[in-house]
Amino acid sequence: MSPIALNEFFEDDICREFELSPFARLHEALEEFSGDLLERRDQVLSRFEQRIPVPAGQAQQAVSKEQLQAIKAETDSTDSIVSARSRATGNQNVVMLRNAPCCGTNYFPHLRKILERLGIDVLDGRHCRQTGGFWYPPKGYMGWHTNEDDAGIRCYLVFAREHKESFFRYQDPRDGRIVTRWDRQGWWLRRFRVGSARHRLWHCVYSNTDRISLGFAVTSHGLSTPVSRES
Repeated sequence: MSPIALNEFFEDDICREFELSPFARLHEALEEFSGDLLERRDQVLSRFEQRIPVPAGQAQQAVSKEQLQAIKAETDSTDSIVSARSRATGNQNVVMLRNAPCCGTNYFPHLRKILERLGIDVLDGRHCRQTGGFWYPPKGYMGWHTNEDDAGIRCYLVFAREHKESFFRYQDPRDGRIVTRWDRQGWWLRRFRVGSARHRLWHCVYSNTDRISLGFAVTSHGLSTPVSRES
C-alpha cells in the first residue's frame, strides 16, 4: 500500500477507503478492542434487542432510495438545519459504545501517532475531535441524515465481522446518484465529506452483521506529510 498523505484526506472526492494493515500497532490494538467487545456480545445485545426490537424489513426500508425520496419531499432547501440533521433520531438500531461495557481506548494512542504524523493535532478540538462510536448488530442501521450543521471531513475506523454484509450509502449531491459502499471484513478506515445545507450529503448505514465504527471529524491543517508503514 502506498503512503497515505494528508492531502488524500482533503481531496474533493466524496468518499474513500484506506487500508489499516500497514499500521501494525494500530491494527493490533483495534483487533484487541473488537475482540474484547465481541466477547461480551450476548451480554450487551440481549438487553439492547429486548429494549428496541426491529420488525422484519424495517432496517432495509429505512435505508432505501424510496425512504430518502419520502424524507426529501418533506425537507426542502429552506428547511431548518436541525430538522435535516435529526431525521435519523429515533430511526436507528445501534448501540452507542459509550453505553456498552468494555469500551477501552487502547487503540487511540496508536491512532493519535498516525494522525499526528499526517499533521493533524488530535488534542486540538479545532482540527480533530471524536464524533461518535457505534456498534451495529445484525439488522442494525442508521437512517438517512445529513449532519449539515457540522460540515467537514469524517474519518471512521470501521470493523465488519463479515465481508459485504454491511454498507455506507449516500446520495451524491452532484448528480443525485445513490452510491452504496460495501464494507470489507476486518478493520479499515473510511473518509467522507459532509456538506452544508446547500450541498447536503444524505447518508445512512445498514448492517446484517456485527459492525463497529469509531468516528472523528477532521479539518485541514498544516502541510501534507506522507506516512509510511510501521516497522
